[in-house]
Amino acid sequence: MKFLVFFAAFLVLATATYIKHEDDYKHADKDFLLKQQKVLDLLNHVSQEYGDEHIKIAKEYSVEKNMDKYTNAKAVKEFVKIYKHGFVPKFKLFSLTFDMHRDEAIALFNVFYYAKDWETFYKTACWAREYMNQGVFIYSYTVAILHREDCRGIVLPAPYEIYPYYFVSSDVLAKAQYVKQQGFVQDVNLAEYHGIHFEDNIYTFYDNHTASYDFYDQEQRVSYFTNDIGLNSYYFYFHADYPFWMGGEQYGLNKDRRGELYYYTHQQLLARYYLERLANGLGEISSFNWRYPVKTQYNPNMRYPNGYPFPRRQENFYVNTDNNQYLVQEVEDYERRIRDAVTRGYVTLIDGTKLSLKDHSDIETLGRFVQSNPDLGEIRFYDYLSVIAKFLLGGAVKPYDTIDYVPSALEQYQTAMRDPVFYQLYKRFMSYFFRFKQYMPSYTKEELYYPGVKVDHVEFTRMKTYFENFTYDISNGVYMSKDELTQHKEKYVFHASQKRLNHQKFTVTYDIVADKDTEAAIRVFFGPKYDSYGRHIKLNDNKYNFVEVDYFIYKLKSGKNTITRKNTEFSRCVHDRTPAREIYKRVLTGIAGEGEFKLDMTEGHNGWPLRLLVPKGRREGMVYQYYVVATPFKQAKVPHGSTYPYQYSAGVGSGSRYYEDLPFGFPLDREIDETYFYTPNMHFGDMIVYHSDSYSKKNDVTY
Repeated sequence: MKFLVFFAAFLVLATATYIKHEDDYKHADKDFLLKQQKVLDLLNHVSQEYGDEHIKIAKEYSVEKNMDKYTNAKAVKEFVKIYKHGFVPKFKLFSLTFDMHRDEAIALFNVFYYAKDWETFYKTACWAREYMNQGVFIYSYTVAILHREDCRGIVLPAPYEIYPYYFVSSDVLAKAQYVKQQGFVQDVNLAEYHGIHFEDNIYTFYDNHTASYDFYDQEQRVSYFTNDIGLNSYYFYFHADYPFWMGGEQYGLNKDRRGELYYYTHQQLLARYYLERLANGLGEISSFNWRYPVKTQYNPNMRYPNGYPFPRRQENFYVNTDNNQYLVQEVEDYERRIRDAVTRGYVTLIDGTKLSLKDHSDIETLGRFVQSNPDLGEIRFYDYLSVIAKFLLGGAVKPYDTIDYVPSALEQYQTAMRDPVFYQLYKRFMSYFFRFKQYMPSYTKEELYYPGVKVDHVEFTRMKTYFENFTYDISNGVYMSKDELTQHKEKYVFHASQKRLNHQKFTVTYDIVADKDTEAAIRVFFGPKYDSYGRHIKLNDNKYNFVEVDYFIYKLKSGKNTITRKNTEFSRCVHDRTPAREIYKRVLTGIAGEGEFKLDMTEGHNGWPLRLLVPKGRREGMVYQYYVVATPFKQAKVPHGSTYPYQYSAGVGSGSRYYEDLPFGFPLDREIDETYFYTPNMHFGDMIVYHSDSYSKKNDVTY
């Protein structure tokens, strides 16, 4: 038997990350490698004047004097107008929360996006790196690379390498800067005591990011998950692919079901988070009320590049203060409009047009409404719902001057998922979608049944999770000396080491019986079986707690089909990112003609971290359940990968990211009629996951 698609598209969380077949990739040519080199150079030590070439270009180039080199002169003129009025100064903090900051970032993005060719794009980036605020530049440049056609396949450094401040504890960066200024560690024994290790010109600092300064904060039990650098990078890139401010019509995103994608991504994140809560003895995700104190405290223990600490939210934080009453009222009004629209079955636009919310395909409209993106035109609301909500809940002090604002962790996409209130907020948002789905008819038996196909048996090999140290480069968070800048060479490299969840390799064997040759789509879900009190959860109450972990297409032969898949083949997952230094070496080797630079999606920016595929187990074993369903494969109207090079591109805005047109989460996405739901082409079973607190050589290689 052979897979029709050996590694299928990443359909989970509704993104189509492709994990390559051994022979399904492209080699980068020299022109591409030169582009890749320039991108890496521009994102290295962004807070300092580093790099002769782009500094020279920046001082010679003028956006205003090159209007003819952009396809949208109006957008460039708008940028020049805002720039002359005054942008966020360099070394000040940037946040999408504030209109002024967001408008500036969008204006700069437009200049990047509308550059006619790569050369103009590069010169504009050189100029912006030199004269713009670092946060504005990094954000706009990153989003532009993900959306420009001539940047397909470009590998961005991991977010935690570009700006370590958003990922590593403040004490680690303080130690690193201290060591850098001293030039050495005087007492090796004392250094080891403080979690500092030195070898081969590399200083490694242990980051105990799961430690809590609030000893009695139970939420810290899952901080290994919420603080995971791969998870937070994933969420930032999800935003960068589909920013809430980006119009789908203008930038070509409407073809990607972005409204439904917004819903499904967050629903799946909540489900995955709930599995970790259960593994650690925590209950349901808490709820909150805008009019009452928020019980959940949070101390990020991080600091911004300018030295300001991320704001801390105290326990029983009161949102509805005198200064915030208007904003609270605004959020409540917006939420009421959403609930009313779902109940009435339509959304009313400002011109009186009514958009239906009665059919399942209308979830696209609801998703755009809740996200507050521009795709519906002028809806009767005041501002972006999530922006106001995150400001109110984050714990930051409302500034007198937005230039000096210190955003909370909840207000930055790289750090939002670290805050437990993030999940409480999106639990609230997802409730609107769940209400919408309550009005949808249950799937009929004919829609669920696959005649002649039976999932006869499913077997998992032993599953075990463990914690292991993961090391990554934080050198961009440590300032280079004058000599290093002059010589273009760092004397030392600085790493942070964190404990991250991982799991041993495992395989799944499926026995599927068919009465004829047929083509099947197979979906695999992980979910809870018991709640925090040990009570069995009914399927209808549990359906939104399942996480879709695999999707693949298989040509079934008449008779018994035995299919074996390794965990590394699960289609939704990608490996940890290759360090930027290693990528740079490969680029130079490729340019010199001494090696090949492969373009593939094994480390796709929008893929779920492979190490987080399995929820944490317990020493004695944690009981979860799996759900496998085989359905007839019905190719999407626009075949997958037909409009973009899926081997090395995520295909954002392509309209061909998905294999099928079925609703995301099918068939667990509607109310379930259990009198006929269970069909032979489905299979439920128990899945026991064990856990060890430390890594052993007996464990399989890591990801």
